[in-house]
Order: sequence, then C-alpha cells, then structure tokens
Amino acid sequence: MSLIEFEKLSQSCFEKIKDEKKSLSEFIDSLTYSFYSGGKRVRPNLLYTLGEDFKIESKDVFPAAFAVELIHTYSLVHDDLPAMDDDKFRRGKLTHHAKYGEASAILAGDALLTLAFEVLSDSYNGLALKQLVKTLSSCAGVIGMVGGQALDCLSTQRSEEIFNEIHYLKTAKLFEFCFIAPGYMAALGSNKIQDLKNIGGNLGLLFQLQDDLFDIDKVEDRKEENIISVISKNQLESLITNKKTEITKSLINLEPIPRTLELIDKVFKRKM
Repeated sequence: MSLIEFEKLSQSCFEKIKDEKKSLSEFIDSLTYSFYSGGKRVRPNLLYTLGEDFKIESKDVFPAAFAVELIHTYSLVHDDLPAMDDDKFRRGKLTHHAKYGEASAILAGDALLTLAFEVLSDSYNGLALKQLVKTLSSCAGVIGMVGGQALDCLSTQRSEEIFNEIHYLKTAKLFEFCFIAPGYMAALGSNKIQDLKNIGGNLGLLFQLQDDLFDIDKVEDRKEENIISVISKNQLESLITNKKTEITKSLINLEPIPRTLELIDKVFKRKM
C-alpha cells in the first residue's frame, strides 16, 4: 500500500466520524487540519514496509499505521501548546491552538489519542489485539512518550543521560511500536520481537540524534532542547555511529527484510 492510499483510507475514517456526528463537524475538521499538516508519515511508512517484508496484507497493517500516526499527531498538538513549547507555527502552518484555540487543541489531542485505540479494537481480535493495544499504550504512556514529555517539561537537569532518556521515551518508543507491531501480526517468536524492538528503539534514537545534529546552528534559540548543549559535535557524531552499529547487529538475527533495509539505509544517509 502506498502512502497515497494511507491518506485516502485515513480520510475516509474521519469522514465516517463526521457523518455520524454532524454537530461536531467543525471540531472534526480541526482534527483533520492537524492530521494532514504535512507530516512525512515516517511511522506509517515503517509499518507498511516491514509488513510487506513479512508478507502481511496492507489492509491488516493500515489500522496499526493509522493508530500510531494518530498518537504522533496528538503529541504534536499538545507539544505546541503554550504550557509546553508554545509554538505558533509547525511546518509553515499555524499550530492547532493558534488556529482554533487552546481548548480545541487540548480536546483534539484527547480525541486523537482515544481514537487510536478505538481503531485498534475495531480492527484486530484475539492475541494480536491484546499485544497491539498493550504495546502501543506502553509506548505512548508514562513509560513511553508521555513520560518523555514529562521529563522534558518538568526536569530542571540537562545532561547527556537525561537527553538520551528524553529522546528514547519521546521519539524512539513509537518507532519501537512500528517494528514490533508487524512482528506480532506475523506471529514471530519473542527473540525476533526483541530484535525488532532493538532496531526500532535505536532507529528512533538515531533519527532524533540526527535532528539534533541538523539543528546545531539553532542551538542558541532553543538550547535546552538539543543534546549538543551538553556534549560536543564529535561526541554527538560518535553516538550516531554507535546507533547505526547497534541497528546493524540486530538486523543480522532477522530473516531478509530487503525493503525495510532500504528504508533504514535512507535514515542512515539522512542529510539536512
């Protein structure tokens, strides 16, 4: 399934909700405003690509891909709020609260988060449903993305260790889900699931560390958000190299996943 098809299917889901609750049509429009705000769909793409390598039908991958992107979108809506990052623009567009108000942004985040689990429960059953719900809730919750945001917002300390934990929880945990979910759908054993988790976590960390390196010239504007404020550029580049090595080690234990390897290689070679 192409990402164009992902956009069509996700849009049909929002349209269905809008048809069922016409009195909330304006609010639902605000959800789609944030969901279709120009994101790269990195997480759904990872899910689809690995699913294809595991010979899983795209229709079975879509709900998990949609769910993780709903949660990613909710996190951005809340991140931009005045109480957190207080951003007025994202990807060149007004952020949700700047366009619709703070109350709408808070409620939109709540709606997107809960919709993710409704999508999973409507689409899977049995052991797969239990595994997917448990994993996604863990990756998104207190010991995942929310915990990372809490650490980022509430911690007064800034060190390499603190940054690594924030990056792992805020970014890498959802990457973990994108690798683990197709593994569950393919009914892989626990050792293979652990390898997929390692790859996803390290890839998410690599992605964030690369972003920190790309943003090195912006460090004075938002110094507290960039690991380069506590380590040198050479140390950061060394961390990036180490993550690539860890990913490569874990890939050796898996059956051939050629399309996913191509995608990982693109992340390895990311440039500004």
